[in-house]
Amino acid sequence: MEEAEVIVGYRTYLDLIPECLQGKEIIASRMMKEVDRCGTCLERAESGQTVALVSGGDPGIYAMAGLVFEMAGGHNLSVRIEVIPGIAAVNGCAARLGAPLTHDFAATGHRCRTLNFYLHRE
Repeated sequence: MEEAEVIVGYRTYLDLIPECLQGKEIIASRMMKEVDRCGTCLERAESGQTVALVSGGDPGIYAMAGLVFEMAGGHNLSVRIEVIPGIAAVNGCAARLGAPLTHDFAATGHRCRTLNFYLHRE
């Protein structure tokens, strides 16, 4: 991220790392705009800029890396993509609980959306 001229990400994640954003062009968006964020990164990189895409957890597990590679391949782009691994929730939670993931285990991906709703009583 130090080398990046442009940093793209989900607003909530970017708000967690203000010290990394100093002197950078920041492009933030809301939830459910993953395709737009990846497209922006690829366009900027193709134009010659060094771009960082901020993702939560490990970008290679149920996250943004797969989408970036898919979109880059579909548009025949010549940008260099580097994935920097993070800590997936499954590993972080296990470590925090002191319950290492050993032997056989399975992990599934779920996309949760918080919906606001109101119960009306008469």
